[in-house]
Amino acid sequence: MSLDFLVKYDSDGNWKWNRTWRTKVDDEAWSIGIDSLDKIYVCVHTLFHNVSILKYSTSGDLLWDKTWANNSIYQYWWQDMYIDSSDRIYITGYNRTYTMGIYDIFVGKYSIEYPGIFTLTCDSGSLDTDGNFDLTWTSSSGANNYSIYQYSSFITEINDSLILLADQNVTSPFPISGYSNGTYYFIGAAFNNYGNRTSNCIKLTVAIPPPTAPSSFTLSSDAETPDNDGNFTLTWTSSSGANNYSIYQYSNSITEINDSLILLEEEIDSLSLPLSGYSNGEYYFIVVAYNNFGNTFSNNHKIEVEITPGRREAKILGYNLIYLVTAVIGVSSILVYRRLKYK
Repeated sequence: MSLDFLVKYDSDGNWKWNRTWRTKVDDEAWSIGIDSLDKIYVCVHTLFHNVSILKYSTSGDLLWDKTWANNSIYQYWWQDMYIDSSDRIYITGYNRTYTMGIYDIFVGKYSIEYPGIFTLTCDSGSLDTDGNFDLTWTSSSGANNYSIYQYSSFITEINDSLILLADQNVTSPFPISGYSNGTYYFIGAAFNNYGNRTSNCIKLTVAIPPPTAPSSFTLSSDAETPDNDGNFTLTWTSSSGANNYSIYQYSNSITEINDSLILLEEEIDSLSLPLSGYSNGEYYFIVVAYNNFGNTFSNNHKIEVEITPGRREAKILGYNLIYLVTAVIGVSSILVYRRLKYK
């Protein structure tokens, strides 16, 4: 009976875990190797002269085992194992046939290709100002799919304490939204049939500015100085963040919104207002921009109306003089016609 074991210690020599396996035959563990992801490989020679590779995770879980040269013709003895920078495994040893005493040297190669190295980035850089951003990553050679994880501090390994945002079903770019102020850490993991590889860990700070009232803007008009017909259009520039606008009028410069003002239009979304029929005098106008967080006043805009005599058409009792003259002529023509007819 054979008893083999694998023990892991930390850098200070403290015991972390051990794995023991027992067989009914004289199996022997001859060599050990570590790949780029710190996975552990143990090469084993069995009594039946086969060679096996056992793969363990960093926490000691058996991930898989591979047996090679399991046949009735040749006998194999394992001598050594080497793992290169691309995680390809090479084994060396010697063998012989059962019926002959001739020994041969062999070299074997296992191509255990993990997903390639890849880089995770964020389109907001390291600072986001609205809580909405995209995570993107370069392609990992050999990867079948990807997962994305989040945590409150720098991520060094994948474990159950992480928040799994996407589980082997996500593509780049990966949109994320609705995050509040704070610091977040993200990491990606690429998977294939042989294992997984993690990306770099990125840190993102979300700092959303506090809500503000609409931005400043300017009120103007097409009125002349002075205006000579009492008809003009108020226009104003767009106020960033405004939902709507209200327009007020007064006989003096406006410093606050109160009941003494004349409200011309309330909560409109246009950027102009045509006005007409103003008589001689001085008029002051102001526009107020509103949103859910406050309001902002435009500048006061003064318009002086000075209509030149004869500029406006005379009006009688609210009727246009031309219409009245036309009506009188029409009536007179009918009366003349009737007199001529009955003479």
